[in-house]
Amino acid sequence: TANGGAYTGAGRIDIRIDLTATGIEDDPVPSVFALRPGYPNPFAADTRLQLTLPAPERVVARVFNPAGRLVRTLVDSKLPAGVHLVPWDGTDERGRRAPTGVYFVRLEAGADRALRKVVLLR
Repeated sequence: TANGGAYTGAGRIDIRIDLTATGIEDDPVPSVFALRPGYPNPFAADTRLQLTLPAPERVVARVFNPAGRLVRTLVDSKLPAGVHLVPWDGTDERGRRAPTGVYFVRLEAGADRALRKVVLLR
């Protein structure tokens, strides 16, 4: 109601609400497919992407370099509906540290597809 309800300015506000603290249960099964960006990003040690599945699906998550070469397969299995974390520790298939650079995490879950960019800094 301040300023007659008018707001001028710009900015971003991120709000997280812990519903368990209020006694309200969060819905354990999401209604839509989503792949959130990696956090942290850029990263030095590891990053995690949050995946939400509305139904059980076979999930394949792979990391590619900018040239399109496979660096590592993170997930290749059937996952139940719900929220899942997809971590990457910055290593390749042989466990070697990947070099600093931009990478792409491509995720397939049934008919759904998503691509997220992550930046590895050593």
